[in-house]
Amino acid sequence: MTASTLLAPYRDGLAGVDRRAYLVVTLTLIAVAARMSVYTFLGIYLTRDAGLSLALVGVGLLVENVVRGTASPIAGALSDRVGRRPVIAGAALAVAAVLPFFLLVRTPAQLLLWSAAVGVAQAGLWPATSALLLDLALPQRHQAVLSLNYTAISIGYTIGVIPAGFLAEIGFSALAVAGSIGFVLIAVLALAGIRGPLAPSGVPDANASFMGDTLRAPRDPAFLFLAALAFVFPFGIGLIGYVTPLYGKDAGLAEGAIGLALAMNGPLLAVLAIPVAVRMAPHGPYRYLSLSALLLAFSYAPLVVAGNFAALALATLVFTFGELIFSSALPAAVAALAPRGLRGAYQGAWAMVFAVAIGAGVALSGVVHGALSWEWTWIVWIALSALAAVGLGLARGRFERTAASRAASTGSTR
Repeated sequence: MTASTLLAPYRDGLAGVDRRAYLVVTLTLIAVAARMSVYTFLGIYLTRDAGLSLALVGVGLLVENVVRGTASPIAGALSDRVGRRPVIAGAALAVAAVLPFFLLVRTPAQLLLWSAAVGVAQAGLWPATSALLLDLALPQRHQAVLSLNYTAISIGYTIGVIPAGFLAEIGFSALAVAGSIGFVLIAVLALAGIRGPLAPSGVPDANASFMGDTLRAPRDPAFLFLAALAFVFPFGIGLIGYVTPLYGKDAGLAEGAIGLALAMNGPLLAVLAIPVAVRMAPHGPYRYLSLSALLLAFSYAPLVVAGNFAALALATLVFTFGELIFSSALPAAVAALAPRGLRGAYQGAWAMVFAVAIGAGVALSGVVHGALSWEWTWIVWIALSALAAVGLGLARGRFERTAASRAASTGSTR
């Protein structure tokens, strides 16, 4: 097999994509690297240097997620009206200004205030970036560019965490400065590099209010139905990313073994995301969501049977194959439901669901585990994912008809 054959899915899947999309993906990579370089070691600073409890730090991170998710629909709707670039650049500069203030946190009130401020500052980055990527690609390329963006997230996490550890050893001030520089770079690249006309999904209805646009998705039965079923996907990210390490530790695994089992997720996503998206794209974003949810259900099964390294590694592997599907299909599915001119608002609404679902995965696992056991916790999540798989399978035709009807009524080609 030649290199040309191996690269064919990447080349064909991204053929004709606006070159500016690659710069947008670069912005995502920098944003994830800058964020995770700080957040990976934030808990160490807040507990060791600031003297706060681990439980309080967890509450602070939850507040940041909830505030960011709540503000995302507003920021997404704003990007529909004033443009993606101002929202991306403004959010990046706001994060750069607020992020270093974690160095001043010494009390619970200060932690909650800082968490809320960072949540508001970051709210515009993710929905505006996703919407801009969709603006820069034809519908048949949506899943490919979203997979490319997800690949950047995986790579950004890796290249952010590695140097961050050495910066943290120098001092957390150096880490804070490096994180801020990353977000300033995003603003500069967004304003200087993403020039020229864009082809957005139309303009919002002139008779609609800004708040009406913001609340359109949360009042849209089709979006709410999709979000209710697709909730299991970000919920699962919370389970694999944050709950399985706790489960592994309770089962007697060392931190190194836990990290090794979870580490296979990133490289697999980086290598396979685009080829998988290219294969799925001709069939539309809804066809394989049921399979993705079913894979999530199977991924939790090994954790019911055993708490060893092999079970955790197998769970991560199966979950990753499910994630390869939903990581690109879900944002594309949300975009297909968005009425003309409201792509940013709908991506923002999904960002809100995403943020809340990740936190819910952690919180509800604690409740079920406390009331029952780890085994029953995973059994409950297997059942939930399986029900979502059935629902997504039965509702596929309904979603496809709704998306087709909305595209036809607006004449949208993007």
